[in-house]
Order: sequence, then structure tokens, then C-alpha cells
Amino acid sequence: MPHERVLVAIVKTRADLQYFSEQQWYRVPVDASITEDARWPPQWVAGFETMQAGASTQQVLRFARVMGLETKSREELFPDVGPGIRAGKMYYRLRLGEVESLRTPLVPRRPRRMPFIWTSFSKLLAAQEFNDLFDDSPYEDALWRAFKEQSIEAERQWPFQANERGYVLDFALFCRGRSIDVEVDGRPHHSVEARSVSDAERDRQLAMSGWAVVRFRTIEVAERLSYCLERVSQAIRVYGGMDRANLSVRDGQRTAVQMSLMEQRFVYDEANGEEAD
Repeated sequence: MPHERVLVAIVKTRADLQYFSEQQWYRVPVDASITEDARWPPQWVAGFETMQAGASTQQVLRFARVMGLETKSREELFPDVGPGIRAGKMYYRLRLGEVESLRTPLVPRRPRRMPFIWTSFSKLLAAQEFNDLFDDSPYEDALWRAFKEQSIEAERQWPFQANERGYVLDFALFCRGRSIDVEVDGRPHHSVEARSVSDAERDRQLAMSGWAVVRFRTIEVAERLSYCLERVSQAIRVYGGMDRANLSVRDGQRTAVQMSLMEQRFVYDEANGEEAD
């Protein structure tokens, strides 16, 4: 059970929360990219609840085991809604078991646009904050633990758009002068020459959008962690220190600052984190 796969997924509206917690099912579009991941299908689903769903802040609180999976059209899922242009759209309907709750809700430090997140059951139960959920790389986990020990308020797997292209930053550090993207290279896709060219173009786009990029190889994280921390700390000092203005969790306490503004800006479509028209 500790290593069982958990999909953290958007619960957008009060109706979606009712489907999840009372009717005990969740939907994922068949054509969503998450379904092509090697970890699909999940063994558990944890809901990322928005303020539109009735939560006081964005939060992960409820979770349930996946008991079964079936394919349904939108019309079959919502027979009372009536036909529409998306009536034939196909979904995976995940049948859920008993819905449980974490002892403490996991609230993002900053308001987030929510894609799907893969994590493990052990990480879900052990998480003390939202960023603890991510399960992408042991090297990123090691750097994240070091950041926490040094009180460096990084955001993991932060989505960002530059020139109509979407990127996901390993670690986003928001500073007063210039924000910092910390990347941990060394996974197979970073060793391919074509990918190196792509990374260079990515860094250029981020720089044009006001980001500084700091890259580490996995061997540096594994063997020279203090060096990595010093480089990051130096960059934070150079760019004016951490900017804590838009935190929704500050010093372990929730705030409502910017949360409603965030959710007004981003309207999620369906269950896959896409923005609605």
C-alpha cells in the first residue's frame, strides 16, 4: 500500500465535490494526457478542491481508493443535463470506495493552477504541506528537503506560460527582483543532445519573461548538496530576497490573500485542469 499510485485531481465545483464525496465517482477525459502516463490508472484519487467547490482555500483533503474503471460518454454521465456539443465526449469513470479525509488539509502556499499530480499513498499520508506530495525524482525530493530545512520557500512543479508555450518548473522561487527557476537535470531526457537544445531555448524564453534559471545535475544534488544550496541562496540574495506578498499560507497559517483573485483568473474545464473558454 505505501507505494500505491495516487492521482491528485481537480474538484472544481460543488457538484463535482458531491460526485466525489457522496456519489463516489470521478471522471477523467479519455483523451487527457494523464491517461497516457505509465502510472495510469491510479489506485487512489485525492481531490484538489477549489473555492468554487466550497472550500475556504484551495486544498487537498478527501481521498478514496479506486474500485473500478469504466468508459462513459458525457451524456451517460449527466443524463439530466440534456444533449450538447460535448454530449459524445468520452470519459473514464473511476468508481471510488469509502471517502476518507486527511487529518489536516494540504493547502498550497501560493494559489495554483492545478494539473494532475501523481504521488504515492505514503507521501499523501505523510505530507505536511502541498509541495510534499510531488513524486517525480528522488533528487528533487532531496533538494526539496534541503530547501525546507533552510526555510527556502520553493514551489514544486510550478506551471508557467511564456510566449504561448507552457512549461513546468522543477522549483519556482519568487524573489522581489527576479524569480528563480531551479532545475534538476540528469534524467534520461536531459542527456539527449536535442533536449539540451530545447532546454537552452526554454531558458531563453524564461529569461525573457523575467526568470533566472539555475541548473544542477543529479550528481551535484547527490554529492554536493551544500554547494547547490549555497548557489540558490546566493541567487536569492542577488535578486532581493524571497517575496512573500502573495502567500496563501504564511508561517503555517492560512490567509485568504489573492486566493479568490486566482480562482477568478483560472476557470477549470472538466477534470483535467484545462481552462474553459
